[in-house]
Amino acid sequence: MSKASDAWVRAWELMEDGHVEQAYAHFLQAAQAGDSDAHVAIGYLIESGDFSWLEASTANEFYAMAAEKNNVCGLFNLGLNRLDSGAKAEAAELMARSYHAGAPDAIVYLLELFEFLEAEAFQKSELEAKLESALRRGDLSEFVESRAAALLRRV
Repeated sequence: MSKASDAWVRAWELMEDGHVEQAYAHFLQAAQAGDSDAHVAIGYLIESGDFSWLEASTANEFYAMAAEKNNVCGLFNLGLNRLDSGAKAEAAELMARSYHAGAPDAIVYLLELFEFLEAEAFQKSELEAKLESALRRGDLSEFVESRAAALLRRV
């Protein structure tokens, strides 16, 4: 196993045992060794309150580091947070990148943010067709299925 993999495995073991500060040190070690999933895990654990000693705003810093490596979860989570903060154009760009990196749920947000996308990036009808196909195949998470169906009903 690589140094990053060892640190990653140990971090989750420590989390399961309730040693969150030690787990953070191991996640950080994995992140510093190049594991972009560790960046995402730190961001998520900050947002969920497990790493309560860290400012909530630092979650985006960790997502951004993962996004720089084209990590699908880093792109998607950062996109969601940018959307929540009102930065719709940036959220649209991040959702487009996360969709291309493999996040099927991002297509829902792409349709909702369509007006903020670069004109040549997508055709609206293409996005609608891809969304309909993803919904039919069951590729979307339960979290966005109802939003996807509602978007398609509006068409």
